[in-house]
Amino acid sequence: ARLDPNLRYVYVNPAIERTIGLSAQHCLGKTRAEVGLPEDVWKPWDDQCRRVFETGRETILEFTFPAVNGIRSYRSRNVPEFGKDGSVESVLSITYDIADLRQAQERQLRLASIVESSDDAIISETFEGIIVSWNKAAERIYGYSAEEAVGHSISILSPSDRADDIPQILERVQRGETVEHYETVRQRKDGTQIDASLTISPILDARGKITGASAISRDITEQKKAAEMAHLQELRLLQADKMASLGVLVSGTAHEINNPNNYILLNSRIISKVWNDAKPILQHHYEQTGDFPLAGMHYSQAHEKIGRLVSGISEGALRIQRIVQNLKDFARKDSGDLNQSVNVNAVIESGLVIISSLIKKSTDFFSVEYSQDLPRVKGNAQQLGQVVINLITNACQALPSKEKGIVVSTGFSKDAGSIVIEVRDEGVGIPPENLKFIFDPFFTTKQDTSGTGLGLSTSHSIVRNHGGELRFTSRPGTGTTVAVLFPIAQNDET
Repeated sequence: ARLDPNLRYVYVNPAIERTIGLSAQHCLGKTRAEVGLPEDVWKPWDDQCRRVFETGRETILEFTFPAVNGIRSYRSRNVPEFGKDGSVESVLSITYDIADLRQAQERQLRLASIVESSDDAIISETFEGIIVSWNKAAERIYGYSAEEAVGHSISILSPSDRADDIPQILERVQRGETVEHYETVRQRKDGTQIDASLTISPILDARGKITGASAISRDITEQKKAAEMAHLQELRLLQADKMASLGVLVSGTAHEINNPNNYILLNSRIISKVWNDAKPILQHHYEQTGDFPLAGMHYSQAHEKIGRLVSGISEGALRIQRIVQNLKDFARKDSGDLNQSVNVNAVIESGLVIISSLIKKSTDFFSVEYSQDLPRVKGNAQQLGQVVINLITNACQALPSKEKGIVVSTGFSKDAGSIVIEVRDEGVGIPPENLKFIFDPFFTTKQDTSGTGLGLSTSHSIVRNHGGELRFTSRPGTGTTVAVLFPIAQNDET
């Protein structure tokens, strides 16, 4: 529309009828008020046009109007038209329907608000991996401000051992794929690493062309730790259930073994008495008549061997009795009592009986050095036995051959006021970079021998609950020494 200095219409294009339902002919020669526009529209609009006549400068006005198709939003550009003398002869008002634009802007603002308030890092990037946008959560999760991140390569978030995964993901997105819940490791500005779950989607322009990638990144470090702890708890419950079942099994088996073993013990003692009574008679016969056969041997050879055989039967039966008793003690339900007065030498002896076959299979050079008259430890004998068995088992599994040895020793450190159990092996050793992880649940270097990574974690918890300490020193290729320090029971201090 064109307006003269009196703000009357001198030209109106046909679009006015499509907009407000009035013909162009109806408007010519009239002011906006006379045409019938609402006062809250024509008054500010007229003010804008007067200003254009006065200043010769363009103005812009935005307003809402009850148009033919409902309430709409408009923007009007009021442009001066100059005469030959340089004065403003008329004003051209060019009015646009901006309702759709306004809605799009509002949607964009809502989307921007959602992005900024999200707990997840939301990042957009080009297919060259250049960061285009970076929300507040990305700043919090990764430590880079938006100014530090935007314009830089997304590879700043990749650890050196995962540099290839970003190009591979972007290649898939460029083909139109959406990569969902991709779990990986990302690196923060300070160098620390986090577990992240990524969803990467293509960004489309108005024509549907893929122009970049949008990544939603969630920090799942604590979630994974919680899952690992839940798994650890489940394994511990399974182990507890297994030990309870083992206790029932051992008790039943022990009864079945002890009955015939008692017959062997009783009968071996009777046979020993019979032999002792028969020896003088047989010796006299030998001296009178000379050598004679006995049990398929000459008496001159058999009289010494038979005595040793009878003693061996008794000793073997007594050994079976000790093994069964130690297994029953180890497998019985743990009371959890940490107030027992414990003899660490006796704990080690019991443990060695249980794993004697593993020791014999692992090394020809195993020795134990007991320090005598040690003060007692306040704690739980069954749990301490579990620690000893675990440490010696680890030492056995670390040996590359039977020619390498293990030494277990006990002692008393006056400086520390502690009982010390030491297990030294000549095994493969532990690399320095792994030493800091040895007490972590599930960490193991024994995948090929079905290691679960729970033994040392459990032992560490037991020792800590006893107020003690586990110390490791190791050199790869040379061996490992584990020292377990326990505070002595107060009434046993010397």
